[in-house]
Amino acid sequence: MTATKKISRYLQIILLLTFFLPFFPSGCIESSYEDSVDSLEVTEAPVSQIDSSCTDSSYITDTSLSINPGIDTLTVDSLKDKSRSHDTSSNSAKETISDNLIKRVSFLKYFLKFDYKYSGIGYIIDTILLMVIGFGIIISFVLWLIGLFLKNKGNKWFHVLNIAGLLLFYITNPIVVGFYNQKLWGYWVCFWWAVAMIILDLYIFFKMRKITGA
Repeated sequence: MTATKKISRYLQIILLLTFFLPFFPSGCIESSYEDSVDSLEVTEAPVSQIDSSCTDSSYITDTSLSINPGIDTLTVDSLKDKSRSHDTSSNSAKETISDNLIKRVSFLKYFLKFDYKYSGIGYIIDTILLMVIGFGIIISFVLWLIGLFLKNKGNKWFHVLNIAGLLLFYITNPIVVGFYNQKLWGYWVCFWWAVAMIILDLYIFFKMRKITGA
């Protein structure tokens, strides 16, 4: 059993080292959409193409710009649809925890966000939950580091810290802090390594309880 405990310690050390692996891609999440819009070549049409007899300003505005004829009309319409859906998703992404709670229980607006003004408790709810979701991975690292220290000291509270760290690690959403919501292979190596370590720790824990009869 002593050898198994040593393996558990090594697993936790390696778990912390997996944080050097690639977890999330960098960059702005809207970059691919913006690139597709920028690829449209808009050129100024010759003045001679505008009918001088037409005094409708909206007509002049519409005809003063011409899209490169090489671009399919369906492509332009598709980009317009993407623009609308992009704006809609952006607005929904800006909704806070308080907004969602108010939608479900309307009278909570008097306690959380009345007349677009935060109450103290409303601010605390949104800030803490956003920090947990956006920075949960940082908290996980700290908990696992403390868990390693407690494990070496023989303190059984490291089980609680390791499991809490795993839960926070899993719910981390990098989009909250401006990253892509895409988890790379390094993230999953770290996650499954933590799962395997916790299973081994629980096995050791219950095995020791069975031996000691506690």
